[in-house]
Amino acid sequence: TIAAATGLVVHSANVMAALCRFLRDRETLLVLGNCEHMVEAMGPCVAQLLEETPGVRVVTTSRAPLRLTSELVHRLPGLATPPVSTDLTARDALTFPAIELFVERATDRLESFSLSDADAPAVADICRNLDGIALAIELAAMRIDVFGVRGLQKQLDDRFRALGERRAGLERHRTLAATLDWSYGLLPAREAALLRVVSVFAGVFSLDDAA
Repeated sequence: TIAAATGLVVHSANVMAALCRFLRDRETLLVLGNCEHMVEAMGPCVAQLLEETPGVRVVTTSRAPLRLTSELVHRLPGLATPPVSTDLTARDALTFPAIELFVERATDRLESFSLSDADAPAVADICRNLDGIALAIELAAMRIDVFGVRGLQKQLDDRFRALGERRAGLERHRTLAATLDWSYGLLPAREAALLRVVSVFAGVFSLDDAA
């Protein structure tokens, strides 16, 4: 995959050796996204690239570090959410990125949606429950037309109650997994079946491919 992204056509069985030769005299930035499921395989590949190609730099996005000697880990926190407060107003809530994202996506789904002072504490609670994770907030907000703010808050409270304190720190990916599971569980049976079928595609696909 890395070789293909760089434009290298490999005719050798030793892909890594060919890739290192190709990049050895080049100034190159490689961006490897969402590679936590390939950490064990990716680590040695990146280590070899960095050792044999002095002009190459690598940026990875992952829930787990590659554990290389020269690796610098920068942990990204979730979007900021308001502290717990029953006096939170809509105006104050919208100064926080998590609330702003929720309202944007909820409005995309339901044009009549407007954050009220009465609902601001509940929306803040939803975003805190989701640890400020952007994708989780978007998934939840897109159900605003089905449940409304209070119903959505209860749905997520029920879903996450079992996670308890395990959701903190490095375990925050549990929140996203639970949100995906909850969102999938709300699909009608035929839509769930369709999603399972097209899940084999890693990117864009055509109607003919899906058929």
